[in-house]
Amino acid sequence: MKVIDLYNVIKELVRVSPEHIVVLSSDEEGNSYSPLRGIYTNNMYNEGEIGLETLTEDLKKQGYSEEDVMIDGQKAIVFSP
Repeated sequence: MKVIDLYNVIKELVRVSPEHIVVLSSDEEGNSYSPLRGIYTNNMYNEGEIGLETLTEDLKKQGYSEEDVMIDGQKAIVFSP
């Protein structure tokens, strides 16, 4: 799914109360659920792996390094429980 595909989801989200929580399913079968806790936009995705798109000064302060930057892959947004 790409961000453009989420536009219809956004249209639905604006119709519900802002007090609803957003919950993620662990898999398609719905074997477990967790509340959404974070959205990360500075990522690259490649074959089941996530890396940083760019290394910022703030990320360096958090302990990330050039080794965490992914050169090959697709830009990705990560939703985290």
